[in-house]
Amino acid sequence: WYGRTIIRSRHELHYQQAQDIVDSKAPAPGDELPAQDRRTLAWVLDILTRLTASLHAIRVENGALELSSSELRFTTDEKGQPVAVKAKPKVPMMDVVAEMMIWTNAAVAQRTATAFPGAALLRNHPPPREEAFEQVRAVLEQGALGPSSKILAGVDPSNNQSLSRALEDACKQASGKDAAVAQLLKSLTTRAMSEAKYFSTGAAAPGTAGAYHYGLALQFYTHFTSPIRRYADVVAHRQLLAALQASRQPLQHEQGPEPISVQPALPPPIPHAELMVMAERMNEQHRASKAAQKECMELYLLLLLHSQPHVESALLIGLQGLDQLDVFVPSIQIRGRVRMVDSRGRVQVPLTGAEEGDDAVAAAASSATLSLSVSEDKQHVAILDTTTDTPVWSASVLERVWLMMDADGSRAHGPRLRMRLAAASHPMVQAKQAEAKQ
Repeated sequence: WYGRTIIRSRHELHYQQAQDIVDSKAPAPGDELPAQDRRTLAWVLDILTRLTASLHAIRVENGALELSSSELRFTTDEKGQPVAVKAKPKVPMMDVVAEMMIWTNAAVAQRTATAFPGAALLRNHPPPREEAFEQVRAVLEQGALGPSSKILAGVDPSNNQSLSRALEDACKQASGKDAAVAQLLKSLTTRAMSEAKYFSTGAAAPGTAGAYHYGLALQFYTHFTSPIRRYADVVAHRQLLAALQASRQPLQHEQGPEPISVQPALPPPIPHAELMVMAERMNEQHRASKAAQKECMELYLLLLLHSQPHVESALLIGLQGLDQLDVFVPSIQIRGRVRMVDSRGRVQVPLTGAEEGDDAVAAAASSATLSLSVSEDKQHVAILDTTTDTPVWSASVLERVWLMMDADGSRAHGPRLRMRLAAASHPMVQAKQAEAKQ
């Protein structure tokens, strides 16, 4: 059934508050509710949780992908300057709401596409472009990420069911070694995805490949649930209202050998040609907003690191050439590169915290007794003291390393991310480890 309703809301819950009710946890300060309301909400939220788990399982079985999000959250001071950063926290209740929204969008898409098969606003997500997935495959086929990466490397990305199962299997295997590897596999797959776009069904008939949503594994999909922040949702609301209006028209009786009653067809609220122009404009704006969000996030991170260098645990994921390390920082979901040799060819040793400025760092790294050693299969790297032929520092692919992350800048250019190795004895590393144990 589709129709307009009135919702009488007794409580407005935030995600963690709802999750605490489901988990039977004591409410946080300010989240208290009457006991009877908590019992009622616990019952309702439990039903929703089990329902959405079943709905999600249906989509996964059909090929829906479990991809990653690299959204960061910044804390700012009174002047708007970033003072802290963390990855957007994940609360299970978010998945409950997201799944309900996905199926609402899908239901509206099917209803409007049925009513206006030549001029409904839907959303198409095509399979990954082969060349984009080849970049992912190039990393995976090296085997640097372990056996789990080879499972994903051999999959046919045009089939979302095959990719979904391969990604799930690879992540299960990877998580046994380090959950960050699974995060990285999802991040690499996410980067290979094609861009989803709005379109009019007059350009691609519903039920065809041109109308399919690859990532969600749905034949019909649109954006309907957020009309306060997206114009596409406003259009979808107008089309749904028009479709409901058409269904209320009196039946027309057609004479013939077998008289039948049919619903009269109404013209779409927006003709196909006009809707295609609108869809392209929405795609442009959506693309621009995503780019602006990404650049803003990167700028805020650089501003933060420029004023407050951070120490983070990172996963060594490969070697680039003979003197650079590829790393993945799971806490903030970014990849980067660490130069092991400076511009003068001097090995850069891990920072210990005793340095005072870049000159001192360079001087400490310039010892003629140090050399960089990389194994033939590029799975191991070490800094050797050539006088004793013993390692000063060493690591293997898929091992954790400590990084000092900051941002250098000058009057000629803005801040740029810089990553350097940090020793386990560095005071900031020890503080980070102590914080993690609390």
